[in-house]
Amino acid sequence: MKKKTKYVALILIVIIFAITVLMPKTFCGNSEIYTLEERKAVADLVKDRINSCEGCMLFLIKYQGDTLSLNNLEYCNQLAKDGKIYTDCMVFKTCFRSPIKNSGAFEPNALYTWSYYLARTADGPWEIVTGGYA
Repeated sequence: MKKKTKYVALILIVIIFAITVLMPKTFCGNSEIYTLEERKAVADLVKDRINSCEGCMLFLIKYQGDTLSLNNLEYCNQLAKDGKIYTDCMVFKTCFRSPIKNSGAFEPNALYTWSYYLARTADGPWEIVTGGYA
């Protein structure tokens, strides 16, 4: 019975360790412009984009602050399509691992640090404008 208890405890420790290490860390920082809920929702858009790349593993996503976000609103508007005029911008930096094999556009099993630029119009939802080595 003692062996069984030790094995169960060991398995729980391994599971907790794996969850702690493998779960992506999200840092939404502080903002005088955007609420924490807005920053979390935008971070989730980026997470969804990375998770849609089969085999990629996200390690970190971090809001880059109000100053960088405000300074890149014009950049997002330069990339806008269909006459959109963005009124808000957020910039997030990510760190993720590409798929171990069959990675398509990525180098196999490589670590990437990408920035994502998200923007919204006055009456529209947040959208990813661009991402990568921008």
